[in-house]
Amino acid sequence: MDEEFHLPQPSPGIKLAEQVPDAFEPEGALAGYPRTLERYREILSRTSSTTKIRQLRNLAWVLLIQASARSQDYRVSTVGNRTAACGGPTAQTIRNANGSDYRALIELFEGEVEKPKALPVPVDKDDALLAAINDTSARNQVRLLLHDCASLRNQVNLLKNQIAREAPPIPTVLSTSAQGLPATAAGMTKMSRSRRDAIEHFVSEANMTTKKWRTNEHGALVDAFDIEIARPGFAEALRQVLSHTS
Repeated sequence: MDEEFHLPQPSPGIKLAEQVPDAFEPEGALAGYPRTLERYREILSRTSSTTKIRQLRNLAWVLLIQASARSQDYRVSTVGNRTAACGGPTAQTIRNANGSDYRALIELFEGEVEKPKALPVPVDKDDALLAAINDTSARNQVRLLLHDCASLRNQVNLLKNQIAREAPPIPTVLSTSAQGLPATAAGMTKMSRSRRDAIEHFVSEANMTTKKWRTNEHGALVDAFDIEIARPGFAEALRQVLSHTS
């Protein structure tokens, strides 16, 4: 009993052999490409030329080699050059008026070859939110809020790093004159009056109520639409900074 025939797995630059292996049977090899196989059988049913039958067989071989190499190039020039190298129809023969059967097989096969799936394009959640807002004025306001939120998140991250290292607050919180100064006897650090007032106002109940901000169950600062303004711990970190400054 003859052994089952398997297509070789060529690299993209491999050269085809001058002759198609004797064991190659197009009908079995094309089983995974039903429309191509159906057209192949239809062409054979009305073809008596042994030359054309051989060329069709060699064309099928080349197409399957292209597929096994995961090539996406099924241009007539490319396929014709490869079929000509193994005794199949040349590119010019495929292009001729009498080459319609060859062209049909190439087109059908290319349509059935599995194309590589495109990688999904990541969608920015902020862009998606803005795109969903039809009112231009509201969209611009939300854009400004998102920009402020991004800035606040950066501040939170800096504060978290400082607190984790048990270091003095970051320079954006302390006044320049206060940096490098020793802590007071009570363990307090100097801060400019204007900056302390700004932080106190930010975390005050009055400001939170006016802006309809709140701290959710995870400790994140959110607005009336549950859009995160700052990550969990931000408001508490600011209050902690205030408790250690004077």
